[in-house]
Amino acid sequence: MRIDVHMEGRSPTLGYLRLKLVWSNGSELHVREFIDTDPQPVRLSYAYHYQTAGQQLIFRYDNARHKPALGFADHRHASDGTITQVTTVPDLGQIVTEVVHTIALRSQP
Repeated sequence: MRIDVHMEGRSPTLGYLRLKLVWSNGSELHVREFIDTDPQPVRLSYAYHYQTAGQQLIFRYDNARHKPALGFADHRHASDGTITQVTTVPDLGQIVTEVVHTIALRSQP
């Protein structure tokens, strides 16, 4: 696995994190989080985008606004184009677990 990390402080309480994890099968997990730590850590915006080695979407969680509006902020995009509401935003550990599970499922004959 290869990991690229970029962290940027935008103010004393605001920070930006960008990660790229490249798995042994060539698939990639791209992570973006914009965080405010005052008074408690809050993800202002985020995206967890997992794609094949050929850059095809497998899944993505994000809170980006859509036009037309979805009616909810937190959502998951699937490879078939469906978008579903997420009631609890997964943390990075849960995303990595989902990636590992997806890789295992896709490698089965």
